[in-house]
Amino acid sequence: MRLPILLVLFSLFLCPFSFATVKWSLSTADAISGKGVLTEGKAIFASYNGKVYAVNTTNGIATWTYDSGGKIILEPVLASIGILAVANSEGKLSILSVSDGNVLFESGFGKPPLSLAAGGERVYLATEGNVSAYSLNGTLLWNSPFFPPIGQIGYAEGEIFFTSGSKLNALDAANGSVEWAADADDSFLSRPVRHLGAVYFGAIDGKLYSIDAAFGRVRWAYPTRGWVMSTPLVTSDAIYFGSNDGYFYSVSPSGTLRFRHFTSEGAWTKPEIYENAGRQVVVFGTNEGKVYGLDSQTGNERWAFSSYGKPTSTTRSGNAFIFGTSTGRIYSLVPSPICSFTKPSPLETVGNFPSEIEGKSSADTGISRVEVRANKGDWILAQGTENWNADVDFSPFDSGAVTVECRTRDNAGNLEEGEYSFLLLIKSDTAQLKEMYISSPSEVDPKKAFNISARDNEGKELRRVTFSIEGVNRTSDSPLEVTLGKSGIVPVSIHKPGYDPVSFTVNGRGGGEALFAAAAIILLLAIALLYFFVIRKRKK
Repeated sequence: MRLPILLVLFSLFLCPFSFATVKWSLSTADAISGKGVLTEGKAIFASYNGKVYAVNTTNGIATWTYDSGGKIILEPVLASIGILAVANSEGKLSILSVSDGNVLFESGFGKPPLSLAAGGERVYLATEGNVSAYSLNGTLLWNSPFFPPIGQIGYAEGEIFFTSGSKLNALDAANGSVEWAADADDSFLSRPVRHLGAVYFGAIDGKLYSIDAAFGRVRWAYPTRGWVMSTPLVTSDAIYFGSNDGYFYSVSPSGTLRFRHFTSEGAWTKPEIYENAGRQVVVFGTNEGKVYGLDSQTGNERWAFSSYGKPTSTTRSGNAFIFGTSTGRIYSLVPSPICSFTKPSPLETVGNFPSEIEGKSSADTGISRVEVRANKGDWILAQGTENWNADVDFSPFDSGAVTVECRTRDNAGNLEEGEYSFLLLIKSDTAQLKEMYISSPSEVDPKKAFNISARDNEGKELRRVTFSIEGVNRTSDSPLEVTLGKSGIVPVSIHKPGYDPVSFTVNGRGGGEALFAAAAIILLLAIALLYFFVIRKRKK
């Protein structure tokens, strides 16, 4: 008996019951300043509180912190192997050791920084009207004046790129000499990226630019309807970026649209891409606090996660994505299993009645179930898997904010635990019932089937609707197929919690009249035949 028991224990060790979608999270005192640096098993983030946090990527424990003495609004950069650079708003450049956070060098540059970058064993810093280069020991190597505003600096192959005065500038990183300047609008948060002979960046005129890296010629400019703040992700097949117009875009290397995905809020973060089950997934965050994973070819949503605060750009560590938020929290997120909400919208009003909650769910091994709960109450089993829905009764809750959470269990038995994707709604005792839109014929053949449809204000068929026909109730998803089975006026009423009830009538006509007409014709024919035979008999 001992061998089977050992085998069972060994299998439990290999196949744990649960798997946390949020592996860990760490709260800091203020907003996180952009994308973190991933190196030596650490995720290193800067904060508006002036501190730098080095967090163990496995367990989320801070291994060291450094206090710069001033607000940090720019993300840290890896200046060389084992060396980190940070600039604070007091005008101090700090060169730190990645291993322990010790200060290798500190230097004052006197002005609030606008951009920080590194490459080629140098640190590049932009202030109002100037771009400078420093060695790793803090020595000023060169300083060049440029028209403000100066955008984010990108480094590649011994050159730096940035916008100023409605031009994209290319400088020799060794001495600061200008190689070319291309006519293009200014960028703000979008950092220029060089790839295969072109430089890509987003600008405040709502365009993503592609500039020839050798001569500074504009190859193309793809227009959106909002500022392009996102640093683009560039691959050999596509360019991915977000816009303030509420869409995430993918264009081809020639500048033609591949897809766009509606996100409702601006996407400022730099996308990340990974491969999952033979398909590539592109990951990015939006200003409404969501991190999305889209199919890189079609733009279809694979998964989404709601974070507490606006997320920064992500860095990937194994199967996890690590990012910070505007609320000061750092997450390590594993996108399988995972669920998210699609309806209702955040901060939408709910009342003293059940409301339908909808969402999506994703898992590498497939999904066995999805559950939802409100204000840490009991979990409710949702209907559906990849696309799910559930009725949540908000009548027990007081007026004010209500937090709805969802969790997913995959087919391997892994269950989301710890922190869950959430939706914040507002409960109001005076919330108005929604309007239900009905589609039904007014007259029907009593013996033929017809449909009664109940839709919401978006034209979507409603689920779990109660149809009352002559006092007989049937609960079904709309549309409902009905056969009256009798002639005459038939009363119909339709009810769904959260919606105003609707009553109307359907007239059963055609079936009985047709039968009566047929009987009348048969009777007339019979009379005619009888008359014919009687007349013939009398004549004989």
